[in-house]
This record gives sequence, C-alpha cells and structure tokens, in this order.
Amino acid sequence: KMKQLENEEFLSYQKEEIIIRYRDKKLSEKILIYFKKFKINSNKSEIIKYIKEFQLIFFKSPVRDLASGFGFNESLILYCILKKLNPTQVIESGVMRGFTTYIIEKATSKNCKILCYDINFDNLVFKSKKAQYFNHDISFNYTKSSNEKIFAFWDDHTSHLDRLKFSLKHKI
Repeated sequence: KMKQLENEEFLSYQKEEIIIRYRDKKLSEKILIYFKKFKINSNKSEIIKYIKEFQLIFFKSPVRDLASGFGFNESLILYCILKKLNPTQVIESGVMRGFTTYIIEKATSKNCKILCYDINFDNLVFKSKKAQYFNHDISFNYTKSSNEKIFAFWDDHTSHLDRLKFSLKHKI
C-alpha cells in the first residue's frame, strides 16, 4: 500500500478568529439556502453551532487521507443534514476508508443504527462501533425495519437510477 498521506485540509487550518467567524457566517448562509430548497427548517445560530462542533470533529478524524473522497465542505453539509434530520438508521453504501462513517457516527444519536455496505473493506481506516458492516451490495439482503427514520448515503459508484428505484421501493 502507498504511504498514508495527510490531506492538505488538515495541514492548512486557518487560525485567525476573525477569518474563522467570517467563514462560518458565509458557510451558514450557504447551508441555510441549501436547506430551504429541501424544506429543512433551521436558523443561522443553529448552523453556526453545527459548524463549530463539526470543525472539532473534522480535525480529530482518524482518517487523514481524503483523496477521492469527501473533504471539509462536503462532510460539513452531511454533518448538518444528519444533525437536522436526526435519523434512527443511516445506510452508507460505499465506505472506502471510513471517513464518512466517522462523520455519520459523530452526527447521529447513540441510538441511531449505521449500516455500512461495501464490496471491499481493504482500505478501511475507521470502523465504527455503532455500525454493522456488510461485505456485499445492499441489494442482496436489505430489509427495512418498521418505524425507522432512514437516511441513505449512496457513495458506491452504482447506477443512480438503480439507487433511486431501491430507495423508492424501500421507502427511504
């Protein structure tokens, strides 16, 4: 395996408080616009709170190589969505190194079930104690539990149409 590389996002962290406040303000404005499109109610102070929480979580990540995966901005959006929706089950299809599993774990309640599907776990760096891992595609054995509030994160390089059909069939 190649030498583990640390992503530049972890190496070039801004420390100037005035710049961080400005960044958080701009990020919160963009996130609120995004949320509004999907009818997710929130406010600026709540989003800024999530940004501050996320920032601490991000820099403590055990996964330091983010190549070909989520970075700061993408994982911040995922974190905020999960905080707002508060699902009881999260499906992650396509795990790679486990960075998004780490974000999902940190954003969800202790009672939230995380189901991780991938056809290859050879590159896994982070493994959540909250998650169940399945070494195959989700289409082989998924059964929806009743009364679950489910959020699916499809990052598995599979047909988007197939995943949409799967989601509709299982009411995800």
